[in-house]
Amino acid sequence: MTDLDSELQDVALELTMLHFARSNVKSATEVAKLLKLKKPLFRRARRLAGLRAEISILFCALVITQANRLLDQSCTKSLVDMFLNKSQLVVFRDLEKAREAFQNEYSEKIQEYFTALQEENSSLSVSLTFIRNVGGNLEIGCQMQVIDLVSTISEKITVSLERLRAADAPKFDEYDNYHDALDEIVAKLEPAFLEKIPTGSFQKATDPRSLCELIAYSAVRRVRDLYGEQVNDMAWNSFRRSIEIRLCEVAGNSPFNDTLEVHEDGSRSLISRSTPWLSRLTKIDSLIEARSQRGPLDASFALASIGLEDSHFSAEELNQINEILYEAESTAQSFILPDIITGFS
Repeated sequence: MTDLDSELQDVALELTMLHFARSNVKSATEVAKLLKLKKPLFRRARRLAGLRAEISILFCALVITQANRLLDQSCTKSLVDMFLNKSQLVVFRDLEKAREAFQNEYSEKIQEYFTALQEENSSLSVSLTFIRNVGGNLEIGCQMQVIDLVSTISEKITVSLERLRAADAPKFDEYDNYHDALDEIVAKLEPAFLEKIPTGSFQKATDPRSLCELIAYSAVRRVRDLYGEQVNDMAWNSFRRSIEIRLCEVAGNSPFNDTLEVHEDGSRSLISRSTPWLSRLTKIDSLIEARSQRGPLDASFALASIGLEDSHFSAEELNQINEILYEAESTAQSFILPDIITGFS
């Protein structure tokens, strides 16, 4: 068993125990009081099964959504399978005995929570979905209580997942600088772009390496939006300039169009002009800044940011790109952004 396999088992068990703690009779009774649910309905433990089931479904939706946001696809699948299998023994089996329709409820309601968790104001959407499903009071106070409850649960789930994410993250001591890290991301992306025909304004950029450089830049730009508060505009502009140079080298262009202008009084000034790639990079910046959805880029959005449609790619290729983008986020957060700060700030 590898270290990652061991960590997967530990995190799955930890999440299952947290699942049990949040959906047992004692916890459900506290939630019933919190939401001012009618006492006759929730007076006895056997009558709490409906509320316990709802808490359980919400918890599972949070685990699956957070895992998809923080981990790569293979790791997410392994963790979720382990978590649900363990939960079957510890939580679901008891709920299925108390509620014959639990499996159907689970299938229907977890989709409601997945939808709510993708909303721009996901905290409020999840709160309202939960309160509505359990027949709670929709007053503002109750909504805030549920938002706080969901936030507390999410934070504990995230702590566990972040530990697993660190165990699964690539090791960065092999990189001398961010260029090495970008080279690795680009090299992983290239197989999916071989012999692809770009569309729209990118018709001339047929070189797969150029497309992969742009995708890698998109991934780093997204991470800057999420975690890069310390990367000031001057540092980012310098980094972006270095990406222009990388792209010019791939395309065989001269990276600089700088000229030295001599004035009548004998003074001189350096006139610096942008490369042909700057407009494409700033367009990517604008698209990513306008993106409201949290989490790393998915393949469809990343491709759209450089003018490509995902219909040009097979499902297998899109899955491959998604996995690389998840890895790229870890690399950008743990190595590329710190190196940008060190080198340019």
